[in-house]
Amino acid sequence: LHEGLKLARKIGATVPLSAALGDEVSLGADVQSDDDWDRWLAQNIGTEYHPSCSCAMLPRERGGVIGAHPRVSGLGNVRVADASVFSIEVSAHVSLRISGLGLVCGTR
Repeated sequence: LHEGLKLARKIGATVPLSAALGDEVSLGADVQSDDDWDRWLAQNIGTEYHPSCSCAMLPRERGGVIGAHPRVSGLGNVRVADASVFSIEVSAHVSLRISGLGLVCGTR
């Protein structure tokens, strides 16, 4: 995560974008080293949203942990029916997608 933020800082410091931006409001010049970034992130990040897409329903060789019908790879008859199994975000409310997934799980 801090690598992405460092890149955003670098991009913001280049012309012409830097001419349109002011000083950093939240981080400031004190955050420079990886330890500084890790400390800042630990104290400042969070979420207001239901996490999703963290256990993607993909083949195991592509990094997935949930296989077809959505069974946990390697655990036989254990299924996961929550937002973690989606491979990508779509522009539908998460509860609608979870309801559909629950219906699929219940019929297989």
